[in-house]
Amino acid sequence: MTQQTHDHPLQTPEMINEVTKAIDDASEELRALNLEIFNNPEACKLLSEWLENRRWSVHCGVYGIKTTFKARFSVKEGGRTVYFNAKYDTLSTISHTCSHNLITTSALFSAISLKSILKAYSIPGILGFDSCVIIHRMLDFSIPVCYIKASLKLHAKFRGIILLRQYIQKSESIQRCILKVGKIANIIPDYAEGLFSVRAITVKGVEKLRERMERVFQGVAEATGCKVELEWFALYEDVVTNDTLAEQYRQYMLQYLGLQPEQMVLMKEARMVHDSLGSSDFGSCSYICPGIQAMFNIKASDLPHLIGFREAAQGDIAHEKALRAGKANTLIFLDMLTNDAFTTRMKDEFRAAMKEAGRLSE
Repeated sequence: MTQQTHDHPLQTPEMINEVTKAIDDASEELRALNLEIFNNPEACKLLSEWLENRRWSVHCGVYGIKTTFKARFSVKEGGRTVYFNAKYDTLSTISHTCSHNLITTSALFSAISLKSILKAYSIPGILGFDSCVIIHRMLDFSIPVCYIKASLKLHAKFRGIILLRQYIQKSESIQRCILKVGKIANIIPDYAEGLFSVRAITVKGVEKLRERMERVFQGVAEATGCKVELEWFALYEDVVTNDTLAEQYRQYMLQYLGLQPEQMVLMKEARMVHDSLGSSDFGSCSYICPGIQAMFNIKASDLPHLIGFREAAQGDIAHEKALRAGKANTLIFLDMLTNDAFTTRMKDEFRAAMKEAGRLSE
């Protein structure tokens, strides 16, 4: 196979038309599923049964989490593997203000269309992982995050954190809320609990900031005569974007899926703008295999985690944007499954990124 550049789509117009038709044909059915996920979280049972009825091999409760599932499909042995990250969880008090119903919908669009192509052309491969993708609404959240629980005089600790925040980088943040405290004004509580998130551009940055926070907590505890207990929860690693996949996604969007150049943010600019806006558990996936976390605009009147964003997430515009994103996903994965030169570039870039991050030996 000859070496090809990645500044143009690799699939033929005929193949692209087949992908778009497979997704367009599924739009009405997946629109209903989209709304079902939106209106009735948790969606694990709904999604696993939906895929099982379509002859996917489905396993529920994987990785020790009751509400997860893994679905796999292959036509024949051999070939490469891809996986779609279908997040469908919701926020406990404000429902789908993070629009994970759209992440799931776009993943299903991609999965069913890629399955159709694999069957039609008897392409070896597994939908299951040599590369991964997640499509998110709105902006690229690529900041690591850790959470901490503290038992001490929360108000004194809050003042310490406020002072610390004056001396951290603009790309770093410390967020906090009170979980438990006294219930009567004239009785001093003997126990209080808070939840904190620590953000930085890289995992190393999170670790350094966490050490500074711990010194604040210990100092406040000693000053007030309290005992402090710290419990760290999951670390969200920074997202390592695979530019080979990302640029190919961009080219399909521009040349075949109706986006104009001014509607897309260049990757370098996107990183500069979005690096301090949030975090994503997809970051950990991007350290395991090549991946991208692409974004699409759903025309929301509010930011994520606000009511206006939730309302936009169930709208027709959002569904159409998820549909288009699903098409781009399918096409870049077809490139990965069928084009050796493209896949080699993708993997070489990933290995170089992991070496730079200290995850691989020379």
